[in-house]
Amino acid sequence: MAGRIVLRPIAIRDLNEQMEYLAQRSPRVAHRFYEAAEKAFAFLAELPHSGIQCEFQDYPVSELRMFRIRQFEKIVVFFTPIENGIEVLRVLHSARDIQSIFEGQ
Repeated sequence: MAGRIVLRPIAIRDLNEQMEYLAQRSPRVAHRFYEAAEKAFAFLAELPHSGIQCEFQDYPVSELRMFRIRQFEKIVVFFTPIENGIEVLRVLHSARDIQSIFEGQ
């Protein structure tokens, strides 16, 4: 049985932005990214305590975890374990000011 994957609307927007950026360079790379993200989500849904636990001051979510997408290691999935799976909160490029993004939410 596959684990449950819940994507917040902002995470979907993050994914779309990453795909649009990559598609400007190569539609094939954008497609590979999408497939790699789907595989990462499926892996995490099966093993929701994978990745690295992280905390941001003033961010109220406990058990916030991060996981780099294989073959696209600069893109990081931020998620929380939920019953039978994960909730994907954000999908961000590591060059962004991630701390201020999370503290601003």
